[in-house]
Amino acid sequence: VVVMVGACLGLAVLLAGVSLRNRWERSTLIQAALSRLTTERSRNLGSALDRFMAMPREYLFRMFAVSVLSHLFGVVSYVALAASLDLHVGLFAIGWIHSAVILATMLPVSVAGLGLREGAALLTLTAYGITAEEALAFSLLVFTVTTLLIGLLGGVMEGGRFLTRSRGELSPQKTAGSTENLPNR
Repeated sequence: VVVMVGACLGLAVLLAGVSLRNRWERSTLIQAALSRLTTERSRNLGSALDRFMAMPREYLFRMFAVSVLSHLFGVVSYVALAASLDLHVGLFAIGWIHSAVILATMLPVSVAGLGLREGAALLTLTAYGITAEEALAFSLLVFTVTTLLIGLLGGVMEGGRFLTRSRGELSPQKTAGSTENLPNR
C-alpha cells in the first residue's frame, strides 16, 4: 500500500513538473527569478555548511547527543502511549513509526500536522495488525500529549509571565512619587 501511494505521488509530481516546465520555458521572467532564487539558496546553503563544518567537534557531539536523546524520549513516550491503549507493538517498530510520523508531520500542508499524523499512524500501525480505530486513537492520543498539552502548558506559563510583567509595570511602588514614568517636558 505504501509503495503504491508513493508511486502515485511520484507520478503526480512528475506530471505536474512536466506541465510546469512547459509553462516556465515560455516565460523568461520566471526563469530569471528562479535562477536568482536557486543561486541565492545555494549560496545560503554553502554558507550554512561552512559554518557547520567550522564548529568545534565537542559542540557537534553535544548537538548530536541532544538530538538522539530527544528522539529517544519521543520513542519512550510513544511506547507508553501505545501501552496505555494496550497496543502490542515492539520497541523497534515504535521507533521507526515515531520517525515516520515525525517526518509526515513536518510537511507544511496542515495545522499542527493534523491528518498527516493520523495517516502516517494508520499506514504504519496497520502493518502490525493494529485496527484503523486503534491507530486513530493512538494518533490522537499522541497529538494530545505531545503537542496539545505541551502547547497549553507553554501558553499558561507565557500568560502568567505576561500578567506578572504587566502588573509589575503598573504597581503602585513604581508609579507613586516616581518621575521616571513621566514624559519629558
